[in-house]
Amino acid sequence: MRSPSAGLVLLSLVCLAGWTSFLSAGCGTLGEGDGGGSNLPSRGIIPFSPLSPGDHPQVDSLPLVVTHETARLDEPCAVLRDDGVWMVLEACEAERCSILGVVSQDGIAFGSPQPVLEPELDWEEGWVGAPAVVQEDHLLLLWYVGGVEHPAIGLATSEDGVQFAREPEPVLAPPSGVWVGSPSVVRLEGGYALFYTMVDERASDQPQAAVIARADSPDGRSWVFSETVLQAQEGCTDPEGNLVECWDGAGVASPGARLTTSSAGRRQFDLWYTSDGRADADIGFAGSYDGREFSRYRLNPVVGGDEPQRAACVLSFGGSSLMYYATQSDRVWGIAVARSDL
Repeated sequence: MRSPSAGLVLLSLVCLAGWTSFLSAGCGTLGEGDGGGSNLPSRGIIPFSPLSPGDHPQVDSLPLVVTHETARLDEPCAVLRDDGVWMVLEACEAERCSILGVVSQDGIAFGSPQPVLEPELDWEEGWVGAPAVVQEDHLLLLWYVGGVEHPAIGLATSEDGVQFAREPEPVLAPPSGVWVGSPSVVRLEGGYALFYTMVDERASDQPQAAVIARADSPDGRSWVFSETVLQAQEGCTDPEGNLVECWDGAGVASPGARLTTSSAGRRQFDLWYTSDGRADADIGFAGSYDGREFSRYRLNPVVGGDEPQRAACVLSFGGSSLMYYATQSDRVWGIAVARSDL
């Protein structure tokens, strides 16, 4: 594979007609299966190119756009806010993790990350991270993972992105033997859908592969487990449609979900996810019409490099598609960006 720090990684994403907010016509579309995402296109791939030093006069660390002097950065999530991009991310030092926020006016040159949420509550056990954010009118809804021995998902809200008020107890607390992480939330009519990493070890003493699960809520605070929507070694095919061993067979994790509308006006779920359990983790893509039955893109992984690439978040901004993801460059773990102008 090729090194992102050398600017040689090609990040290719599926060109779906549903990305109407930033894609031109002429792309393939998701299949019209029973609500799922069968028959993903084998053509119309859009390349995402990581920016290199010199591509932006104010950012010397490209492809990394957000770095920290002492912390390892991971799990970015970005939204459009105040005519710019507001990103939250996980920052870990030693055994302590917190959530930082950082702002950019052009989506590439970011300021210095500032603390947004520090671990304070007993159930958080000195660890908060993996943020997911949704903006509704002037209110920011921030879901996050807290806890070490018994991770759970919490919720905090803010009107300014600086001061957050958190719920005193987790909004999704799994039963003993179930581990949860990396939430990603989309707003639906009449509620929310939460996609998250889950490891269920209740039925076995052996390590289990991570899966991506879905929960639903009418208000973002009370969640009900729905089902597993993507798991390792299931439903992988080659370009001819033959069943093959999954590239992500070690597990699937860190979902990044988006809700879009197809050119035919049909609701569509786009899901980027990370292969789990490998030092050289890559990012894949899956699509669905109902958010429950997902089909992988047949040419997965769509993001790869010599260094691990993980936890993708895709945003449409300024006429471009921006992909933020966590990676390592020159031994520094930070948030990188790749861009497509098509």
